[in-house]
Amino acid sequence: MEPPELLTMQRHADIRCPGSLHLGFRRDQQGDDIRVTPVFKPGPAQPARAFIDIDATYRSRDRTDRSVNSTAASRPPLPHRARIGNNPITRRPCRRSFRMKSQTEYLTFNIPARMDFLNITPTVERIVRESGVQEGLVLANAMHITASVFINDDESGLHSDYKKWLEDLAPFDASPQRYAHNRTGEDNADAHMKRQVMGREVVVAITEGKLDFGPWEQIFYGEFDGRRPKRVLVKVIGE
Repeated sequence: MEPPELLTMQRHADIRCPGSLHLGFRRDQQGDDIRVTPVFKPGPAQPARAFIDIDATYRSRDRTDRSVNSTAASRPPLPHRARIGNNPITRRPCRRSFRMKSQTEYLTFNIPARMDFLNITPTVERIVRESGVQEGLVLANAMHITASVFINDDESGLHSDYKKWLEDLAPFDASPQRYAHNRTGEDNADAHMKRQVMGREVVVAITEGKLDFGPWEQIFYGEFDGRRPKRVLVKVIGE
């Protein structure tokens, strides 16, 4: 059975040598480079000329002095190489073959009320479908600091509760007495507070080309200072 260091070298070069005999290592040092070459003698099942050498170059460095020789440092690293007979083999990393896709779309909403919620799930589903992504993620975020994108149930009673709850937390008051922000000439400090509570964005997994929702989940655009156009970014990334 081969020693552990031999097995490691064989695995690293993706070469198996059944029946081969490990003769030892040849160690050569030139400056900062140390070359360790394990040498094998073929077993009965291998051709007589098929000697196998695995070259591995290691960079040595003085632990007390982190500087290295400038010539050695500028030299490109040598790949791990294997040679079977006279045929060189260069090991390349194994990579999964796929093409990453992305699609971006900007949605514009002009809500006539000061505060309201709009279900944008069908629009996001359309964008995902058109992107062709089967496995990935979709991001939807409000691009205004008085609007929100969030996930919850599409139930009118819940939406009424949201509006009442948010108005109790941060009631609309355009005067400068309640909010310091309104002393700067603005009148929408409450909208900033409401957006902070409801959040800016959502990220939903895409599985087999569809939004991977839990029960009753839907995507909503939340408006807290309406009557003007605002944008939502939808970005799909995946394969």
